[in-house]
Amino acid sequence: MPHCCHGLHCGAPCPPKHLLCPACWAHVPGVLQREVHRTVKLRGTTRDHTWAPWWRAQAQARYESYRVRMRAKLVAARSSGVSDADQLIVEAALTRAQAWLNQQLDIAKDMERLNA
Repeated sequence: MPHCCHGLHCGAPCPPKHLLCPACWAHVPGVLQREVHRTVKLRGTTRDHTWAPWWRAQAQARYESYRVRMRAKLVAARSSGVSDADQLIVEAALTRAQAWLNQQLDIAKDMERLNA
């Protein structure tokens, strides 16, 4: 089974060493890309407090990529005269994605507490 992009609702094939496919990664701001690269090297061999910075960075990168893609869909929908209901669907998806990000950030906090 090939490795897939970890972008929210993407799943495109990509190399196992990549978090996101090139299309999703392009939507992540450079400062966040650098943080993902910096923190992946800090992780230990077991999931403990050393994973927290990377967990936070990868979750933010995945969310940001999704947010940018969904905002682009929303702009396209508005310019093409799509119904308000379709726009609400996109807004609801962004709200669910924000809730997912908050859960991931809580997981990172829990990881930090493992050896506190």
